[in-house]
Amino acid sequence: IALKQTSAGLSEQLSKSSGGVTALNQAFASTNEKLTKITEGLEQIRTGQSKLQQGVEKLEAGAGNLEAGIAGSSVGQKQVLAGLPQMSSGLSDIQQGQIELNNGLNTLETNFGQLQAGLGDSVSGLTQVSAGLAGTENYLSEIATTQSADSFFIPEEVRTGAEFAESLNQYMSKDRNMTKWTIILAVDPYSNEAITIMNEIKERYSELVKGTEFEHAPYGVAGTASQNSDLNTMSTGDFAKTAIIMLAGILIVLFVIIRSFWIPVSIIASLLLAYYTSLSMTELIFRTFTKHSELTWTTPFFSFIMIVALGVDYSIFLMMRYREHQAEGPRQAIQAAMKHTGAVIVSAVLILSGTFAAMYPSGLLTLTQLATVVIIALLLLMLVYLPLFLPALITIIYRKKA
Repeated sequence: IALKQTSAGLSEQLSKSSGGVTALNQAFASTNEKLTKITEGLEQIRTGQSKLQQGVEKLEAGAGNLEAGIAGSSVGQKQVLAGLPQMSSGLSDIQQGQIELNNGLNTLETNFGQLQAGLGDSVSGLTQVSAGLAGTENYLSEIATTQSADSFFIPEEVRTGAEFAESLNQYMSKDRNMTKWTIILAVDPYSNEAITIMNEIKERYSELVKGTEFEHAPYGVAGTASQNSDLNTMSTGDFAKTAIIMLAGILIVLFVIIRSFWIPVSIIASLLLAYYTSLSMTELIFRTFTKHSELTWTTPFFSFIMIVALGVDYSIFLMMRYREHQAEGPRQAIQAAMKHTGAVIVSAVLILSGTFAAMYPSGLLTLTQLATVVIIALLLLMLVYLPLFLPALITIIYRKKA
């Protein structure tokens, strides 16, 4: 019984010990949980300290930047202080600009009525442009239906109008089978250049109508330049023939009058030398002292006729006196002839030179060149060919005969 009681007591004590152990385990579990929280807290503290350390470092870097910023702000403050006069001037300019803006607004308000009227005019202009575009569209449509690309295009309303018909009458015959082209030259129509251009026009026309239906159609070229071109062609072609006939007739007359062969030949030679020498000198004078580098086509022809006619007269005067004293010998005869006819020839040359010099005030190139050629030729005959050249030839001829 005592053992049983003791066992029961031990069992009860064990039960109590077991409950204590359980309570102790619960206490240990609670302690462990708290330790875990403490560990987590310590970890958070460590993390916070690390962040705090980083913050301190950033704070130190920010302090450096702050110090540099303060130094920069000091410099900027000095620059601001230095720029205050410019700011004041800028504010004055702004004020002046506001005044001008106000004046501009007042002007705009004043001219607003004109602007409104201009907008109205622009609307009218746009309406006219629209109408013009419509007309252009009709014009292009009309072109598309014709073969205008082969020649040129004239709108139908123009072709059928009275004004166009009147213009056609100016350049076409009434039956429209003949037409006229008007070409205005940029050069003097009396110049050699105009004659050259006229010949080029004729050649160009022949090239253009070649192979067309107008290739064999008759045509003509009129006008001052064309007439001069035709006259030049005629005179150039007939000049040699005229010169030969003229010189041959003069030679025959001189043969009859002087009854010699070589003296008439010498007279013709002196006249030809005077003619070509005067032509060359005249061309040189005009080329040197004027802008004209060539003689006109009429100058050689007409100057030849005048020089030969006048020179033959003077030569006949001289030779008739020569025949009167021919019995005295050739030298004495030519000296006597020059003595009796010299004053007459000199007077005639001076009077005719003055007469031809009257052509200079006319201002016509042909007349001035013609006068220059004739005057030079007369002076050459008076000073060189009649008193020197012709007597020298006569003396040589008679020496050979002796």
